[in-house]
Amino acid sequence: IIQVSTDATANTEHNVMALRSDGSIYMWGHNDKGQFGNGTTSEGYISTPTIIKPSLSGKIIAVESLFNANYILMENGDVYASGEAVMLGSNSQVDSNVFTKVNISNVKKITGSANTMYALKNDGTVYTWGKKVYDGKNKQENVAEPIAVYGKDGSVFNNIIDISCEGSAI
Repeated sequence: IIQVSTDATANTEHNVMALRSDGSIYMWGHNDKGQFGNGTTSEGYISTPTIIKPSLSGKIIAVESLFNANYILMENGDVYASGEAVMLGSNSQVDSNVFTKVNISNVKKITGSANTMYALKNDGTVYTWGKKVYDGKNKQENVAEPIAVYGKDGSVFNNIIDISCEGSAI
């Protein structure tokens, strides 16, 4: 196991992803919206780790688990998501039980909390999507694809070298 991600805001039944060195992923938690990305949905809490081998080309370098969606960051900077429609970052109107590409590229780090996702791009800019998104200017509900995050001066955040999310703050 090289990385573990969990949605700590999901009360006592967390969603968990554990990335293995061979590129496979252990997942457990909720799969009612297709969060596992393995082509299935199921009601209730799945407490037994399930091995997922996404059909993606390239090397997986990071994973992120949120309440109703899970994410994979590829070495080439692409991000993939499975789960609730608004969380997919692809302007989808339907949930997805397979990993689909987020409308963003050149990403070097992903992080999120509850129902909001963030991506740091290689150019030092930060993007966000999901539910209850704050982009530095406005709080918005149901942002279905990535939008830029702004600083206090009203300009797009840039020259950012790292991001981390705890609770609802980035």
